[in-house]
Amino acid sequence: MKKLKLAAALSLTAFGASPVFAESNTATARVNVTTAIAIAPGTDLNFGNAAPGEGSKTILPGDAAASTFVVTGTAGSSYNIVLPADGAVVMKTGTGVTADQKINVTAFASLPSGTGQIGTGGSQTLQVGATRAPLTSTQVQGAYTGLYVVTVAY
Repeated sequence: MKKLKLAAALSLTAFGASPVFAESNTATARVNVTTAIAIAPGTDLNFGNAAPGEGSKTILPGDAAASTFVVTGTAGSSYNIVLPADGAVVMKTGTGVTADQKINVTAFASLPSGTGQIGTGGSQTLQVGATRAPLTSTQVQGAYTGLYVVTVAY
């Protein structure tokens, strides 16, 4: 039996085999559950009164007529702001079928711009402005409205 063990050991050595060593260890899986981010509307974007044929009107973030939102979440956390793309928002009146019953809203901008940071109290006010397209000389009179979406994400 000794000769067999010796032969086996010699043959492994001759073919370059070496003993196999293995080791294992542990790691910890972790998660920190934080406050979910949320956005709530405050005031509407208000372009005021306009007459047929009037030129475009821009409301800047921070202007009194800008819309406001309250963003809540984990204090000190940064978040991204996504605003509507040009051509995505149209205010309409009546049936909103004809060009004279529609007004495009473009060039959305926010304050803060691009990214925000939740304040120590767990919230931040987000202001949004945009540009109303020029009105046609035959623009239909009436109240025009259009919905738009502002998205925030950690």
